[in-house]
Amino acid sequence: ALEQALPAGHVPLARLLRLTPEDRTFPAPVKVQVPTCAGAETLWRSSTTGWEQVETATFEETRATVTVDHFCEFVVTGKPHPLKGLGFLHAQGENAQVIIMHTGCESCERNLAVLCSDPDSLQPLRRCSPNLQLGTFRHDEDLEIKQPGRTSKMKIRFHRMPLMSRELDAQSQQHFDVEIEDKNHCFKIRPEEATAATAATAEPGLEPHSAGSAEASSAAMTGNMESAAAPAAPTGPAPRRPCRQRANFKAVGTYTRPVSVASTDRGHLMLSGRFNSDAIVAYMKEVKSQLEARHVPVFMVDASTGQDFGQITCEGLYRAKGMVAFCTSEYGAYTR
Repeated sequence: ALEQALPAGHVPLARLLRLTPEDRTFPAPVKVQVPTCAGAETLWRSSTTGWEQVETATFEETRATVTVDHFCEFVVTGKPHPLKGLGFLHAQGENAQVIIMHTGCESCERNLAVLCSDPDSLQPLRRCSPNLQLGTFRHDEDLEIKQPGRTSKMKIRFHRMPLMSRELDAQSQQHFDVEIEDKNHCFKIRPEEATAATAATAEPGLEPHSAGSAEASSAAMTGNMESAAAPAAPTGPAPRRPCRQRANFKAVGTYTRPVSVASTDRGHLMLSGRFNSDAIVAYMKEVKSQLEARHVPVFMVDASTGQDFGQITCEGLYRAKGMVAFCTSEYGAYTR
């Protein structure tokens, strides 16, 4: 069993990836990328004798990469990472929900953005504050969410983050109270969320906007950007791929429009470019690294295995305060 093969204290941080048929070998080795949560340290693969550690696996922010010459099963593990609880409240106070996810995990944040854009998940709800820091848990440990007269249990599954609670009772349209791990906590609608909801109801065609907060945020971001020395851009033309220019702006495919976002939630700088050149991608990542070192919130699409590149781009644009476009000769082109 996998649990018997893991080092003490390790837990699964990605869903089991099964590639079949296992007896199929490749003429040349191929790379496999596995999406992971924060804290990933080790990648395992199945063998005829059980699970074995892959020493050559590499780890980045949201994925593990391994080179293989045949199909098999993979799972990524690591040590438990601290968790936090986020509150979401229905606009009419009909119900509420708590989301459990890893603290400081980019993968969890991306998956949360998808839930927030889903009308059957969190789109009808408004985000509350403050978040509740929960500390570390064991894999498969029960977390209890208590309210008067009822207790809801959530099984902590690190490889399935974020986790969504059952519907909870809301005390009003402005807040709801819970007890988690013997901590009483009140999740409240933020004032700017209430203002944004009122504005969106009055003028459904317009996005809520707060001039003062937008100007302050933009000024802070501009100041941080000006202090960052941009790395040298790659020279020479980027390798081209067969493509045709987009004839119009009708979307190829349909992406879910995210839930309305207040201007105070539009806080990151989006880096946009064509990812068809290793040199351009490396340059964009270097710019991202330098901006983050100066505490500029940056978003750059990095769609891993099993994720929708277009949907993630849509989410990033919708929550962007500004955008930096890396305009190569193929920027804006559509590839068949």
